[in-house]
Amino acid sequence: MTRRRSRSRRRQAPAWLMLLVLLLLVAALWWLQQRPAPGEAWLTRITDGDTVHVRLGDEDRTLRLLWIDTPEKYAGASLTSDVRRCAFLGHGVRQRLRLMGQQASAYARGMLHVGDRVTVERRGTDYFKRTLAVLYTKEGTLYNKAIIAAGYACIYRKASYPPELEGMMAQARRQRRGLWAREPALMACLCG
Repeated sequence: MTRRRSRSRRRQAPAWLMLLVLLLLVAALWWLQQRPAPGEAWLTRITDGDTVHVRLGDEDRTLRLLWIDTPEKYAGASLTSDVRRCAFLGHGVRQRLRLMGQQASAYARGMLHVGDRVTVERRGTDYFKRTLAVLYTKEGTLYNKAIIAAGYACIYRKASYPPELEGMMAQARRQRRGLWAREPALMACLCG
């Protein structure tokens, strides 16, 4: 009798295994659908170093680029907050910060060009309904990392980011690249 039971169990195992494989396949397909797929887009406008506009499919989208924070070039609540935080650095902080924001924007316009075909990896939306994204240039360079390595952006630490960005920003600071060469004290205040 024990032999018959073990044989019948062996016969049932493949059906059970097939069901498990099928469930795993369905779960994998569901997961792939949940992941944002990279999309080809056309760059339509560069607002500043961390915000751009694209035509993605048949939609115009504002992209807030993940992991990075560039100095503000426009008057507003963010600039006022940065001025208060860095006020200990003396007079003219507001104007110096705005100039830094303009320089970060100039870096973005040097690397990205209106009309370029770029690749966008969407990763949700923010409070202002902007699409959070990672952006690859037409040459395939990951812009979100390149601007930090060049010294024109801080790491946006209020959200998760790749750990290697810490080393990239530290190297830009040590080698006085970009804004680290022009305004090291203000960059340290903003990025700290």
